[in-house]
Amino acid sequence: MNDLQKARDALLFIPRLVALTGRLADDPEVPGREKAILVAGLAYVISPVDVIPDIIPVLGQIDDLYLLALILLRFMNRVSEAKLRQHWKGPEDIVSVLRRATDVAVRVLPPRLRGLVERRVEAVESKEGSR
Repeated sequence: MNDLQKARDALLFIPRLVALTGRLADDPEVPGREKAILVAGLAYVISPVDVIPDIIPVLGQIDDLYLLALILLRFMNRVSEAKLRQHWKGPEDIVSVLRRATDVAVRVLPPRLRGLVERRVEAVESKEGSR
């Protein structure tokens, strides 16, 4: 299977990752700062203003997938893998899904575009850290 086909397959997880992010943001046990970062990630995915416009097939959604995966992996490392697993509603292992999503994005997105997405995550984290 080539990288583009792997990317298409990975895109099928976006709706479930959006739902997971929403459930985490709604959990009263999740710290406020983390909720703000999760909500900012959701806003990015919903927003028509992306690093790669969504009208470009596959690539237009890969940046959304990459951003959500980075935010959720960050959440897992900073808050709780158990909390991440608690809210995941899929039969797949969520950690494997997130790692696969980032692997696909790294292979498909040009380095400059990956850097833009990574900087967005860092900017949201910095903004929330200064509050």
